[in-house]
Amino acid sequence: MRLREFLEQLVDMFRLQASVKGIEFKFSASEKLPPSVYTDENRLRQILINLLSNAIKFTDTGHVTMRVDYRNQVARFEVEDSGIGIHPDDLNGIFQPFERARHGPVNARTGTGLGLTITKMLAETMGGEIVVKSEVGRGSRFQVKLMLAEVARPRNAPPLEHRVCGYDGPRQTVLVVDDDPIHRDLVRELLEPLGFNVSAAASGAACLALVAERRPNLILLDISMPDMDGWAVARALRQMPRERPAIIMLSAIAMEEEGAGKADHFCDDYMIKPIDLRQMLEKFHTLLDIEWTTRDEIAKEPSAPAPPAPAKSAIGSLAPDAIDALIRLAQIGHFRGISATLDEIEAGAPECAAAAAELRAIANSFNLSRFLTVLDAQRRT
Repeated sequence: MRLREFLEQLVDMFRLQASVKGIEFKFSASEKLPPSVYTDENRLRQILINLLSNAIKFTDTGHVTMRVDYRNQVARFEVEDSGIGIHPDDLNGIFQPFERARHGPVNARTGTGLGLTITKMLAETMGGEIVVKSEVGRGSRFQVKLMLAEVARPRNAPPLEHRVCGYDGPRQTVLVVDDDPIHRDLVRELLEPLGFNVSAAASGAACLALVAERRPNLILLDISMPDMDGWAVARALRQMPRERPAIIMLSAIAMEEEGAGKADHFCDDYMIKPIDLRQMLEKFHTLLDIEWTTRDEIAKEPSAPAPPAPAKSAIGSLAPDAIDALIRLAQIGHFRGISATLDEIEAGAPECAAAAAELRAIANSFNLSRFLTVLDAQRRT
């Protein structure tokens, strides 16, 4: 992961949110910060989004600050605010499910009560830790420590989101449904330069009215809206007697168990806000079946020989129950469980050693999406 570029993108998103509330957003990073590190980018993004979103939400005046330090392969992320703070009686339970601060201003009790629980779980899953210090009326400071090994020889090629300039085929229409005008404008600024027709709706009712008129190919649908929540809108969309658009649900926190069940019926995918452009491009590629065009794309010579066929994967030697077990572990991000299961497979079935090695290499790169794709493809064969 390109750490500095990742942080700069995140800071730009939250600086805009802070400016809307009239508070200052500060950011500082150590000069020792490496350009690239090995980590699970999606989990790190979720951790920082949860902490920064809370800091801005519960700060009405003053500032929100993010500091990043790096020493001996350990990164320390610190999010500090001058907001309402947390009462000492609440600090011990602040990371427990459905716990909210019972002291202080009324707006401290808004939300689902799962954001910090998820943040702590993700930090510990990545082998790190999270601590908090706070004082009522003075603000809070959350600190996350994670082992982020430096990439010795990072690739020089720019990431996909910096190279994409459009896509092949007919124009696609995207409908953005969100009661936050800043988020609607942000998505429009990301997609229109790539050639998408972008429409926007500020409510569920406006979305349903626009669908019949604009016939979108894909809908980015916020879950939390005042009139109809996103799930109610998605349910209504799925009941419409016409060609169905792809639906990506958007939320500021990770999907809870109840939402995961709904997702199977009412949407095609899920993303965390603020939107990560690279992740969005990957999902659009799959759901809209489009091919991106890039600035550095080179036309292939007609006479160029076909590339050699990829070597046959050894994963086919795994038993179905072993594949199912690994998929379950990957779905919850249990890296230690994956490693232990692969060790058991190697010990109990020497003929599966090559398959275990192949999967361990993918898991060690923290690319769980590829890990799941490879296993799911094998399970379907």
